[in-house]
This record gives sequence, C-alpha cells and structure tokens, in this order.
Amino acid sequence: SHITFNDNGHIIDALEKKPLGVFCLLDSECMMPRATDESFQSKIFSNHKDSKVVYKESRFASTTFAVAHYAGEVVYNVISFLEKNTDKLHADITTLMKLSSNKLAKELFTNPKYDGAGDAAPAAGGGGGGYAPGRAPGRTSAARTSGSAGKPSGGNKSTVGMAFRNQLDVLVADLNKTNPRYIRCMKPNA
Repeated sequence: SHITFNDNGHIIDALEKKPLGVFCLLDSECMMPRATDESFQSKIFSNHKDSKVVYKESRFASTTFAVAHYAGEVVYNVISFLEKNTDKLHADITTLMKLSSNKLAKELFTNPKYDGAGDAAPAAGGGGGGYAPGRAPGRTSAARTSGSAGKPSGGNKSTVGMAFRNQLDVLVADLNKTNPRYIRCMKPNA
C-alpha cells in the first residue's frame, strides 16, 4: 500500500532554493569581502520577510533567526556562521597530507572523488578543496585567496555548505538509482 508523508518541499525551498535560500545566501555572503554575520542575518530577514518558514525569532534586536521545521521551531544564532562556512585547511597542511606515506591520508587529499566541491583536485600547494575533517578555523582575507605556506588555502572558494550540498546530491542520485522497499511496522514505538 502507499505510504503517505508530509511534504516538506516548502521548507527545503526556503533553506536551499537558489538564489534566495538561506544556504545560498550564506554561500554568497561568504564570497563578499566585507561580509559579517550581521549582514548575513540582515539578508535573511530582507529576503524572507513574508516567510512562515524562516523568520525573525524575536522582535527585539538579537543575533538569531528561526526556522519552522516539520518538527517545530528551531532558533539559530548567526554568530560564526560565515567563519564556519569558510573553514579551510592551511596550504602547508594540505601539501603535507598529499605527500603523506599513509595511503588513506594521501588518497583523501589527492583524489578528486573526495573533494567536497566536486571539482578536480587543486595543484599541490594550491588549496585544500572542499570540506574535510579537522579544518582549521579562521575567517580572514587570506582564507579567500590562493594559499601560501602558513596561510589558509581556498583558491576554489568552496564552502562547507557547498561541499555538503554536493555530497547530498551524490547521495540522492545514488538513492534514486535504487528500488526501495518499505516495511510497515505492525507495532510502532509508542
């Protein structure tokens, strides 16, 4: 029999749809040279002023916004959103890992298959690509330019959000290739 479920398309659109979804606004704000967490929050409110999904959580000045998910309201604080979304490895660490004698470490940093941005791997010393565990924090102007020893890499301007969405797209494509079967629980958890 057919399984019914709540359609969360409007929530996904508010968060991800180009060009004004929250994730798209975050990525575009990360590319701006003088962007701040407050300017990101301002763009959210100006682009979602009539939204019932993304809205200002309080009528008082704050650094938060709320999202009405299917399970209820979730409040997010914008402090450090931009820094965390541009989280890059230092170029010297990336180069060191590419030259590692450990096969797994070398594979993760040289094979474009593991680059979160979905692009070809950058040349040695040119940048770390997408997101990988252990990224060094730091939202500086150096984080957006081609890396040199001791400075954050980021020549391809990939963000954590972009890498996440690319990985999610690959997962969805893999799931769409399958023929899912669902088993209905006779006695649901209560």
